[in-house]
Amino acid sequence: MRILIVAATQKEIALLQENLDEVKKKHEILFCITGVGLVPTVFELTNFLAADNTFDLILNLGIAGAIDKSLKLGEVLEVKSDTFYNWGAEDHSSFISVFDLGLVSPNEVPFINGELNATSLLLNHFKKVTSISVQLVHGNAQSIDKLLSNSAVAQIESMEGAAVFYVSLKFNLPVMQLRAISNYVEPRNRNNWNISLAINNLNKAALEFLVNYNSH
Repeated sequence: MRILIVAATQKEIALLQENLDEVKKKHEILFCITGVGLVPTVFELTNFLAADNTFDLILNLGIAGAIDKSLKLGEVLEVKSDTFYNWGAEDHSSFISVFDLGLVSPNEVPFINGELNATSLLLNHFKKVTSISVQLVHGNAQSIDKLLSNSAVAQIESMEGAAVFYVSLKFNLPVMQLRAISNYVEPRNRNNWNISLAINNLNKAALEFLVNYNSH
């Protein structure tokens, strides 16, 4: 199988890249390092797939912040759905999504009910979660309170996931996303983060997944 691994930074997948000998006996693995954020991800991945889109799977790997406090630091999760957070307009103290504004249909490809969904999910491998993708990582008490006041709030946030889903689905390619929790969504406090644990666990989980993966 041909698998394209998409990550924002080299650091997030360096350990995996160093340990692919066994994986390469089964799969052809390519990498797309996009840079951080939604716009760089859309550009770099679209540019990559415009030149070569013959992949059996697009696999997005990265770290994430946990909105759901029941999730553990270092825990590796599979994202079942992702959305572009705060995509729309403010109406005084209220928010109106682009879907409610009528600017985009909630079921216009690649959206389903306004969400971007993984094309398939692994059974029993990883806990399944919902995610939002942001341009501004939450680290302020007021913005976090506003986020949490939304009854449909997701469980984690990242800066690239929805962009990877969007582009992959536009190219009609199977896509999955694995994220490891590096921090909680709370007023910014780097002392509470554990990026090294998240990256280490993410790479180990991704390697195990790739060794055993067969399309289904």
